Amino acid sequence: MATSTRREAAQIESAICTASEAVGHFIYFAASGDVRKVDIDAAAFKPAVGIIIQKPTATSCVVQLSGSVSGILSGLTAGDSIFVSLSSTGTQTPPPAGAGLRWRQVAAVAIGSTEFKLEFYSPIGLTP
Repeated sequence: MATSTRREAAQIESAICTASEAVGHFIYFAASGDVRKVDIDAAAFKPAVGIIIQKPTATSCVVQLSGSVSGILSGLTAGDSIFVSLSSTGTQTPPPAGAGLRWRQVAAVAIGSTEFKLEFYSPIGLTP
């Protein structure tokens, strides 16, 4: 009997961003509707809801909001959680507490060495 792997269709959208956002940054939608990279040290923290997968110009990007992402990260271990890092990218190492309030958010789960499935969990506030 054959085994099949069911993959959810990815939700991908074009968006406006700034020159400081890059491929691999986890993002949130600003009040203007533009995307901004997540800052886990920001007092007005906004949780990640997607990741930039392409950056055609300095102020335009393509964001993925769900599904599997491949080729953005490498060296992953299947089954490990991927956290939003201090640099707004993904890491398998949870960010440590900071000098002030810092946020920790799981954004995905690794499913291969270069592939992960977006799974955004509620962030947890870490105090020093």
